[in-house]
Amino acid sequence: MTQLFKSLTVFFAVLFFSCASNAQDKTTQAATKITDSLKSQLILNEVQYNKAYNINLEFLKTAKEVKDSPAGRREKMGVLKEADAKRDAAMKEILTDKQYQLFLEKKTENRKKMREAIKQRRG
Repeated sequence: MTQLFKSLTVFFAVLFFSCASNAQDKTTQAATKITDSLKSQLILNEVQYNKAYNINLEFLKTAKEVKDSPAGRREKMGVLKEADAKRDAAMKEILTDKQYQLFLEKKTENRKKMREAIKQRRG
């Protein structure tokens, strides 16, 4: 009986850590995808790329935590707006003025596309 209990404990521990690892992998993959897109759009150098990756990764981790939290919709939106402003400020520190303006323009375009996609889904 204790051998069965130990086996089940090990099984669930491995399952838990593999699920956590998978979620982490998705976040890092998303951060890489976003940063790669920024690299091609803004012509980032290697230092800028690495810093932008860390900024994006931190933002996505915050967004995931907010999504998974039991907070209400308004509270979640407030936290996301704050995280977005923090991300913008961090990006402004690492980008040239021209790159930052292009970053903001692309961000605005992407939001418009997202809103249109949401409208189409809702019918």
